[in-house]
Amino acid sequence: MAGQIFSRGEMASVVTVAMVAGCVPALQPMLLGGLLAEGRIDGAAIGYAATVEGLGMAVASALASALLPPRRLRIVAGLAILAALAANLLTIMLDAPGIIVARGLSGIGNGLLLWVLVGMMTRSAIPARLFAIYVTAQTSFCFLLSLAFASVVIPRFGVLAGYGVLLALLRVVPGAYADLEAGEGGVGLPPVRGVLALGAVILQLAGVMAFWVYSLPLGAQAGVAPGPMRMTIGAANGAQIVAGLAAIALAARVTGRQAVTITAAASIAAMAMTASGGAIAVWLPALLLFAFCWMFAPAFHIPFLIAADPSRRAAMFVSTAQLVGMAAGPLLASVVTTSDDYGPARLASMACFAATLLIALVVGRASPAVASSAAVA
Repeated sequence: MAGQIFSRGEMASVVTVAMVAGCVPALQPMLLGGLLAEGRIDGAAIGYAATVEGLGMAVASALASALLPPRRLRIVAGLAILAALAANLLTIMLDAPGIIVARGLSGIGNGLLLWVLVGMMTRSAIPARLFAIYVTAQTSFCFLLSLAFASVVIPRFGVLAGYGVLLALLRVVPGAYADLEAGEGGVGLPPVRGVLALGAVILQLAGVMAFWVYSLPLGAQAGVAPGPMRMTIGAANGAQIVAGLAAIALAARVTGRQAVTITAAASIAAMAMTASGGAIAVWLPALLLFAFCWMFAPAFHIPFLIAADPSRRAAMFVSTAQLVGMAAGPLLASVVTTSDDYGPARLASMACFAATLLIALVVGRASPAVASSAAVA
């Protein structure tokens, strides 16, 4: 399938809408933490709300990819934004049970916006570069927005101020996308190779989160002082922006298979470095490398999936796979760790990356024509 041509305005509009929506989960600690401080929810409700929101995003994205034809996109995006807006209003107005339901509604709205974004990426002639631009912009925007929300927006205007921008952007969103090879409207499930490739995406993000959420206690267990460890994690977050810029620059030179295999192997190496001891001189480069791979790889997940499934049906489920992986990783790590030993989280993460590497080597190889197309993309 040839790439669909989009104007710069259409691409900027879709990326911006999805970028702002994608920042909402990152800003939830401010909103939910404020509700906790006010006594309207307890600590357990924060976890439930975050989980329900993540599941809402994954389920909405998956069902839309499988069932919705790529038509009336402005209407879909508009309804999704209104759902997210209503969810935030309800979060402010309701008590704990209602807040949890509201965060699920927010997840559904954000999942649909991600579906619009992924629909453009899978049809674009440059999906890796477009994804890299999105990830880099989102990371930078979330950082800036969090500062603005904390210092100006929430104290002065409340938590809903940013959604007017989303509604204004709808008029530039494309009205429809071209059909994929699955049939009418591009609706359908991917073939076996596509499903296996999606499994690699899930495992790679699961490996990331299984280690990352336990990186602080793992450092403490290794003997790294808390202060330097927190600064190291902060520096690692900065490395993600560099990774996004690198993905933009290398989008036309690196294939999806190369990106997935190299970053999976490098992530294993980074974690092996952290297992060698508690010297900050070891942990700092290890976490910088780990965070770089974390942010570099997702930009190439769509080309990787297209190489495995040229119909691009698997690529339509990329956001679902990534969200499932990010939710599954901490769950897997929590099952194998104890309060006395966090080392199994590292081992679980390494196992996920090893499985990613194996699947990528098996299903990631495409015909020369498809591989060339994915690389250019």
